[in-house]
Amino acid sequence: MVHGVVKRRQADPQVVLQLWDIITSIRAGKQVANYDRIERYMQRKHNVNPKDTQKQLTLAVKDELVVKETSLGKKGARAGLEQDGYWCMEEATEESEDTHDWYCFECHKPGDVLCCGSCYKVYHPACAGKEDDFTDAWTCPMCEAHKDKFGSLKKIELYQLLTHVLSRMKDKARDLYKVPNMKELPNYYNLVYRRVDLRTIMEKIDNETYRSLEEMEADTKMIVHCSVVYHGPESDRAELCRLTLADCEYDLAEIRLCKDCYLMSNNRADQDWFLYACDPNHELVWAQLRGFGYWPAKVLQRSEGQVDVRFFGSRHQRAWIPDSNTKPIDTNIKKMNIKPTPGWRNAKKELERHQGYVKEGNKGSGHKRGTKRRRDSNGDEESQEDDFVSSTDAGQDHSISTSQASPEAHAEDAPTPLPTPSKKVKRKSSHNHHNEDSSSSSNSSSNITSGSPLTSGSPRIVMTAAAAKAVAASSPSITLSPVKVKCNCEDKYTVKLEDYKEKAEKEKEEAVAKAIEKAEADAAAAAATAAAAVAAAAKKKNGKKEKEKEKEKDDIAEKIEKAVADALKKAEKEWESEKQKAIKEAVKTAVKEKTESMEVDIENVKTEAKKDKEDQEQEMETLKTKYEEEIAQLKEEISQTKKRQWCINCEQEAMYHCCWNTSYCSITCQQNHWHKEHKRLCRRKR
Repeated sequence: MVHGVVKRRQADPQVVLQLWDIITSIRAGKQVANYDRIERYMQRKHNVNPKDTQKQLTLAVKDELVVKETSLGKKGARAGLEQDGYWCMEEATEESEDTHDWYCFECHKPGDVLCCGSCYKVYHPACAGKEDDFTDAWTCPMCEAHKDKFGSLKKIELYQLLTHVLSRMKDKARDLYKVPNMKELPNYYNLVYRRVDLRTIMEKIDNETYRSLEEMEADTKMIVHCSVVYHGPESDRAELCRLTLADCEYDLAEIRLCKDCYLMSNNRADQDWFLYACDPNHELVWAQLRGFGYWPAKVLQRSEGQVDVRFFGSRHQRAWIPDSNTKPIDTNIKKMNIKPTPGWRNAKKELERHQGYVKEGNKGSGHKRGTKRRRDSNGDEESQEDDFVSSTDAGQDHSISTSQASPEAHAEDAPTPLPTPSKKVKRKSSHNHHNEDSSSSSNSSSNITSGSPLTSGSPRIVMTAAAAKAVAASSPSITLSPVKVKCNCEDKYTVKLEDYKEKAEKEKEEAVAKAIEKAEADAAAAAATAAAAVAAAAKKKNGKKEKEKEKEKDDIAEKIEKAVADALKKAEKEWESEKQKAIKEAVKTAVKEKTESMEVDIENVKTEAKKDKEDQEQEMETLKTKYEEEIAQLKEEISQTKKRQWCINCEQEAMYHCCWNTSYCSITCQQNHWHKEHKRLCRRKR
């Protein structure tokens, strides 16, 4: 058992590969590989200064990666003189029998390291987070992470989940599944302690070697470690391995979040997979994205005042929203002012069915039926479902992704939301890939997707499905998806403005009606008062002159009628004046208040629209940059393909040249094509 900090290899593995290449080239020229020649080669070919060359060469000799011996010069000015010569170490053809690795598992560099007491991994003290001396046996972080056998998972569940994770990794990195040609990797086992690839992981899953999710994660990290040590940290191979590791870590995080959702979404044995109960059951809430109404959703996780929810509806999309934008599922719907669209009604039905399944304890067929694995002649694993998958269900988004999406059931029923940042899941561009189809949560990074609304005037990058398919066929490492752009911002804000106008007109009519009623009541009261006064005066006058003649009575009656008519006319004029004044004042006040309110609302709408447009333009720039990078990569691959020669008989890469435009991959193809037609067309001189 090794305790404390020990010295393993000290030389940089990339520099060692350069030294091996230079020493081999010098020896091929039948020269002594002395320090002077090595120094000149390193400076000319790799731009390494003499001081670094001397340091790395000395370390390589101490690590026994380069052999130093004394040689005699055989020609030239150094004939007969002793000089130090260097040889490459003997090439290993199998994995080392040493107890531990030579390079740090975390940073993949040489130096003084801590050796794990449970496995072959080594770490720098700083990389392990331990700076003090160790006198007892030390266990690395990877071994500490998977001490609990199977964790909270059953054995059959563990291997069903790992099978899905491996399948998603293979979809993005087929090269990591192929058996390597060791002739193309000289001195591989002299630098790499244990070779691990996707085929190794598949064999462990078949043999049920894994005890936890962390063990598979450790093997995926070992793939990255081997690639960085041998191919270099900036190589394409290392970048592919890092992307594969990011995919694996993302899927494992989703499994830890909810294994039932992950398993059912990938099995897809039933269209109702999203409605079945999980263990434990998810919290149900009404969730509201900015600018939209409340929508039923499941809560997946909470973090720092944000809630990760997945909405009910035909697409079951997912988003991070503020905790303040959620309400308990038992909240009265009428208090939330929800406009029930067809998509919302469909989501509400799904919610009720889910609640029924939870009450019954129905976990769905995803827990009862797993996937059977079969392999083709090349050893590739295929997934065979025990049950059918309908065309409708196959198009749904079954991935457990952190992509931001709206709670829409149909494109016309609910708008697409704006992205909300998530702090819990950190992914590279390759993990946008968990956004769409759940059959592979890898629809992420290399895919070009349309996730937020675009205004009709914004620039668009559109690729047809046929073009995307053609590009994908030319280069399997690049996946392009058609971009569909749809915007209904103008319709949305037009509807809002019309609602405001109708409401203002209605309130204006109500105010005018109230003013008219008040003026009429006041006029009637004034007329009644005047009539009473006139009647009282007439009665008094008649009482004093009871004995007057009938002629005087007629005169008085005539005067009374005239006075009443004048009073009524005057009261009518005053009533009309007060009525017009009250109407004008009420209309002016109502119009002023509503105008100010509408101006504020319109300004808010304009601000939101401007912000939406800026977000959309930024997203379009990102998509454009990504598209240009992928096209450049595709052109480079096409250029490299054109530089090769191809067999005219079977179209494989050729290695035998016949004449000006004819090459073959093997003698068999040459003989078949020669007798078939080339014999009479060959331009090679005989």
